[in-house]
Amino acid sequence: MRHTLLLLRHAEAYPESSGSNDFDRPLSDQGKAEAIHVANWLNEHNGLPDQARSSTATRARQTAGAVFDQRAIDTFNLTFDDRLYLASRQTLLEILAETSNSVEQLLLIGHNPGLTHLLDYLAPPDALPPDHQSLTPASIALMTFDVDWSDFNHQCGCSCQIIYPR
Repeated sequence: MRHTLLLLRHAEAYPESSGSNDFDRPLSDQGKAEAIHVANWLNEHNGLPDQARSSTATRARQTAGAVFDQRAIDTFNLTFDDRLYLASRQTLLEILAETSNSVEQLLLIGHNPGLTHLLDYLAPPDALPPDHQSLTPASIALMTFDVDWSDFNHQCGCSCQIIYPR
C-alpha cells in the first residue's frame, strides 16, 4: 500500500523571552499568516490527510489550529502527542511505526531538528539537493512510501518534495 507522509514544521513563533520557556512560545503575527498559507496550500494541492498528530507545544498547537480551522474536520483524526515536542528521529520513527496501515496519509506537526533529521533519513537517494537546509517554519516535506509504516527505514521513500507555501 502506498503511504504519504507530510512533515510540517510549526509556523514562526515569537522568540523565547526572559521568564518564558520554549514550550509556551506562541506564533508570531507572521507565523499566523504562514499557517493560513499552509492551510490554503493543503486545501488546493493535497486534500485532507487521514490522520494528523501534533506536538503539544503552543506554537505547534496554534499551527494545527490554524491549518484545520480552514478545513472541514468533523470526522478528522487530529491528536496531540507530547512525544512530538522536540522529538528525535528515533522517537518520530517509533510514532510512525504505531500508525495503522489503513492510514494512507499522515501529517506530523512538529519541530526541528527532529523533522529535518527524519526527512534526511527517509528521503530516497538524490531526492534532496546536497545544499538543502533544515525545514524552515511552516514548510512541508511530502514523501511517498511503498512500505508499511512500521517498516520505514533509511532512504525507503519513493519520492520527496519540500513545499514552502508563502
